[in-house]
Amino acid sequence: MKILHVVDERWDSGLTAYALQIAELQHKLGEQVTVGCLAGHKAEARAHERGLITAPFQGVFGLRQVLRRPWDVINAHTGRTHTWAVITRALTASARARVAIIRTRGDARPVSVNALSRFIYARTAGFIAASAHIGHQFEDDLGLDENRFEVIYPAVGADPALSLPPADRVGILGRLDPVKGHAVFLEAAAVVLRSRPGAQFLVAGKEAGIATQLLKNQAEALGIAASVNFLGHVPDARDFMRSCTVGVVASVGSEEISRACLEWMSVGRPVVATLVGSLPELVEPGETGRLVAPGEGAPLAAGIGHYLNDPRAAADGGRAAWERIRLHFSPSAMGDRTQAFFRRFVPSVR
Repeated sequence: MKILHVVDERWDSGLTAYALQIAELQHKLGEQVTVGCLAGHKAEARAHERGLITAPFQGVFGLRQVLRRPWDVINAHTGRTHTWAVITRALTASARARVAIIRTRGDARPVSVNALSRFIYARTAGFIAASAHIGHQFEDDLGLDENRFEVIYPAVGADPALSLPPADRVGILGRLDPVKGHAVFLEAAAVVLRSRPGAQFLVAGKEAGIATQLLKNQAEALGIAASVNFLGHVPDARDFMRSCTVGVVASVGSEEISRACLEWMSVGRPVVATLVGSLPELVEPGETGRLVAPGEGAPLAAGIGHYLNDPRAAADGGRAAWERIRLHFSPSAMGDRTQAFFRRFVPSVR
């Protein structure tokens, strides 16, 4: 198949990462893959790092020139590229009958339903959702049947090292943004430290919507500053995660795709996560972690305390998390499911 993955994100976002991951997997499976991306921006650089061919463009005219080329499949990863893919191909009569347009959604933006979007969706062969939480929008808002969309989770590699560190170390990884629940994480830390004063709470992530100093002030006010370390951006997320006993995803919203949760599981750590977004799909309560109500420190503290107070439960939960990643979130699983879905719409290569 001659496949174009097109994404016009300017940033190295989760959406961009998901698009490039699919593209790289299909390239390794022998497909002719090209990444259409904004010239000079992060997606182009990241695609080159993965050894992918790119078709850089600037503006709508440049995008349309890329879309006009003879592709078997155009996989649009943003609403803008999706709209222009459909319009461009509809106006390219010679290729209209043979190209399959697929829309992949890997972000938190809601599905838009209006006259234009219905025109676009009706001329789209299939839809991929990066989580069931996103997929429900296809069913509920667009009324798609199961033959036209597929849930395909992002892939992570399972780390063979499963041993837990000897100390009580609780970690949270993610940009410092109110939606990520760092304030609640600190509230939970204060509760846990009453019974486990030797525990350490580690905060890794760069500043985004909230300043590090503001969180440090909260830790001071809670009387736990000596037990909380703010690490900023960490160069190797997995090294950081391996140093922790328990991983926490304390988000109060979003998490349509929780890469952090999957990474915690991939290094064999139990995860205490909130009931938002895709997290209930990823964490199996009592098996690979705990799920708690968002925005409340006490339930989060109880989940963390469960694993700190019972090292065997932490080891068993981490092992189960690792096994879940190995079986259901491997690169081979993602590649095979994507290939099978694409081939539904390109009969000549079945």
